[in-house]
Amino acid sequence: MKLCLYIGSFFKYSESFTKLIIKTVVTSWNVGIRFASPFIIISLLMYLSAGVLSRLMPQLQIFFLLLPAQVLVGFIILMIFI
Repeated sequence: MKLCLYIGSFFKYSESFTKLIIKTVVTSWNVGIRFASPFIIISLLMYLSAGVLSRLMPQLQIFFLLLPAQVLVGFIILMIFI
């Protein structure tokens, strides 16, 4: 009998629970985007410059050389922001 009361009370407050879940997901999404935005911007700039450089010098494998540089730059950005 008490179980039915608990289930009924859950459905009674389900609208506020749904709003709480939505608010939590939106907040965590915003925090994640704010933390990742420097990495996204730097990676985008690196790949754009690598695309231009690979058009200017097609004999050199730019993207093969870019991968270790991107990891190094990512660690440097992480150290700066920590």
